[in-house]
Amino acid sequence: MVLPLHDPDTATWRTQNNPCSPTGIFIVRYLAGKKEQILTKEDIKEYLALALISITLIVIAAWIEANVTLKIAKAMLNSTKGI
Repeated sequence: MVLPLHDPDTATWRTQNNPCSPTGIFIVRYLAGKKEQILTKEDIKEYLALALISITLIVIAAWIEANVTLKIAKAMLNSTKGI
């Protein structure tokens, strides 16, 4: 069992495996020599999951742009031929 600890440097509560302070504080603490790693394994997993979700959404948006938008534009052009 990991008990929460109060971190006086960042004025936040954290556990050993799950820090609760912002990432910017981690980088500052790393550069100041108070922390051995910039990111923990959990941080890296979270960032990779967000990157995967972002890439997936970009691919979906590109498919919509290439297929659905083109069909809508063609339909709009065809509807104005009689004008």
